[in-house]
Amino acid sequence: MPVLYSAIRDSVELTKRASEGVFQGGMPNEVNASDPLALFVIQASFIIIFTRAIGYLLAKLKQPRVIAEIIGGIILGPSILGQIPNYMDDIFPDDSLPYLNLIGTLGIILFLFIVGMEVDLNVMKRYARSSIAIATTTLVIPLGAGIALGVGLWKEFNENDDVIFSHFILFIGVAIAITAFPVLCRILVEYKLTQTPVGTIALSAGVINDVVGWILLAVIVALVNSNGGIITLYILLVILGWILLLVFVVRPLFYMLARRTGSLDGGGPTQFVTTLALLLVFISSFITDIIGVHPIFGAFLVGLIMPKDGKFNIIVTEKIEDVVMIIFLPIYFGLTGIQTDLSLLNTGTIWGYTVLVIVVAFFSKLASGAVTAKVCRFTFRESLTIGTLMSCKGLVEIIVLNVGLQTAIIDKRVFSIMIFMAIVTTFITTPLALFIYPSKLRPHTAEDGKEGEDEKHRISTGDKGQLQNYLMVMQKMEHVPTMLYFTHLLQSEKHQNHIDALRLVELTERTSDSLRSETQEIKSDPLLGIFTTFAHLRNIAVRPLLSLTLQDNFVNTVSEQGVENDMVIVPWKSNREAVEKEYQAGHQNPIDTILNSQSSSQKYVQFVRKALSQTKSSMAIFLDQTTGETDSWDGTTLFMPFFGGTDDRVALKLVERLCNRSDVNAVVVRMKSELEHTKSNEAMNNLTEYSPHGLPDTIYPEQNTEQVLESETADDLALMECQKKAGTLGIEMKECVSAKPLFEITDIANRIKETSRKEILVVCGRSRNNENHRKELIAVLESEGIHTQASSLAANRFNHLFQVSAPPSPAIQQTMGQEERKTLGELATALSIKLVKNSIIIVQSGKSE
Repeated sequence: MPVLYSAIRDSVELTKRASEGVFQGGMPNEVNASDPLALFVIQASFIIIFTRAIGYLLAKLKQPRVIAEIIGGIILGPSILGQIPNYMDDIFPDDSLPYLNLIGTLGIILFLFIVGMEVDLNVMKRYARSSIAIATTTLVIPLGAGIALGVGLWKEFNENDDVIFSHFILFIGVAIAITAFPVLCRILVEYKLTQTPVGTIALSAGVINDVVGWILLAVIVALVNSNGGIITLYILLVILGWILLLVFVVRPLFYMLARRTGSLDGGGPTQFVTTLALLLVFISSFITDIIGVHPIFGAFLVGLIMPKDGKFNIIVTEKIEDVVMIIFLPIYFGLTGIQTDLSLLNTGTIWGYTVLVIVVAFFSKLASGAVTAKVCRFTFRESLTIGTLMSCKGLVEIIVLNVGLQTAIIDKRVFSIMIFMAIVTTFITTPLALFIYPSKLRPHTAEDGKEGEDEKHRISTGDKGQLQNYLMVMQKMEHVPTMLYFTHLLQSEKHQNHIDALRLVELTERTSDSLRSETQEIKSDPLLGIFTTFAHLRNIAVRPLLSLTLQDNFVNTVSEQGVENDMVIVPWKSNREAVEKEYQAGHQNPIDTILNSQSSSQKYVQFVRKALSQTKSSMAIFLDQTTGETDSWDGTTLFMPFFGGTDDRVALKLVERLCNRSDVNAVVVRMKSELEHTKSNEAMNNLTEYSPHGLPDTIYPEQNTEQVLESETADDLALMECQKKAGTLGIEMKECVSAKPLFEITDIANRIKETSRKEILVVCGRSRNNENHRKELIAVLESEGIHTQASSLAANRFNHLFQVSAPPSPAIQQTMGQEERKTLGELATALSIKLVKNSIIIVQSGKSE
């Protein structure tokens, strides 16, 4: 009875302590074995927020996130903030670290499972001989150099008599020789090196290096955990048996189950198959742990046997990577940084060895990889790039060092030296590789080693000065109808056109994005599938392209691809239906306004503006203002106001090209403005050229008299050439003189709409060199009542287009809509307000026009 009473009393006391809140005198930062959540939340929040902030800054320097996580941990640990009295005892007390370590270990087990799924041995097929040669030399030579370095580190720093000399030097050798495959894969995908021979070789060699490195690490851990040679043999035999069981029994059974459940059909695994895969991860980790090998090796093995068919590995990665990458890994690497004490590097000798370790780790990889690549007949730059990429350490190195610290092979001083080496070598890998091997020097590998028939056709038939080759850019599904309409207009029996359909896909921080292949994505992308099918039905040659890259690189991708084409077409969808609903419901509240200022539409405006400034080819913005509702299709009437200048001349060429269809006709109006000597009102003169995003203005420079005469002569010649073809192409030529050309243009367009049953499509030059347009645009806005408190659909529509949520005050009027107006040009802006149901093509000439 006293025993039972004592047990109940202890249980009640334990429950009481566990439930004590701050109002009962409890402290959330106290270590409480029965309720460790409060302290864990504090620690995890510190680590995640701090490392994320550092990661944002280091991303500007092209650094992987693991660097931020390690540096953040070092700052949070004893090296920096730990120097504050009682900081470590209050935030990261020693008794709480096992809880962090448990969460971190769970995360690293799942991460190694993801790493295993990344490994694809098929990448070695094309360059098998070179890959094996480079992988062998970049593993053997650094391994030997690391072992030699380990001898010096042993003599200088080893203070643990229980550590065996051979184990220590072999571990240092593996730590020097290993390559961080996940970081390497991310670098290759992010900077489009996977499409080059250099990237393929580095990826293939990295796969071999990664697998062999983990096997060597497993052997070292087995040696350390055994008490003798026969025990080591038993451990190795058991792990070999487990590998054979996974490969020849578990893998076929798992494949069979995945096929029967439809998990390999492209839709992803079922919940049951996902559960089974994760159970295999934990079972394999458990087995490798209890036999004396680290649990991460078991997770890595299961990742290797996972199917690669039907995007199985990609979808499984997407399911688990968020919680792993956002919570588990930052805690693991943050804990690594906390365990790193740079204050132990406190003598000249220690820093000398630190520099020596960095030099040996980096240059042994660089030299061995570069020399072998040169022997394999790569150029000097390519060879140096391969050597640089193979020297990447990153998070795999951190994992290896943590295993060494946990198994007591190395102490905290050597651990800190090696961590510092990992940070430095990883930090310099990406910038150095991009410096040695910039994008302009990279030849791209084509699938099956051949150019596609469409590519050959495009190159052979390209006629300078004619609009035959088009690059159509698509980011979202809403862009597809616009591009299909333009493609329909290009269909002609008289002239053959070629289209490069470029699909831009954002490369995020997700690991699953690194697993994606652009070649495979082209085949499965729904946007490209719809577009290419439509183009082929219209007998138009099309080459599908897909770019998986950072959003900041979208413009560079368009610019590079645009060089090969005569014109770049960028869609811009105006959501009229959303505007009407907004108008009917009333204005947005202030919170909506704040959120809307950072909307995706604003980012797209910036993308278009940057593309206009950087693209060397001619470029057209297709502003789609249609609602998709139509009674019948009788064809298209193109309306083009011609003011003169290079933009208008290219726009005129486009009109001629589109008029090759029998159901397309055009009205071209030569606009001439009367000279007015009246004084402009103050509001017109004070139009502010303000850009909240810091983008340079793209208004064209003023021309001298000679340039004006040359331009006018070129305008006359272009109109004369068009006049000769007008009869056969169905083009009606007119001339109009007006003191208010923007108002006159919209009136003409409205008259055409009233007399024609066809859809009206406006084509105009961007023409940002006309000061009168800028001034008259203010009058157009005033005519729609935008400057007053009265609401109208046109005013509300302008507010939506230009990100203005309420009728502006006079002070705000000067800056509203600057980004959009600068992108479209004043003429197109006025037309978009006056012609609310008609689409507009805004053309900018190429740099060589």
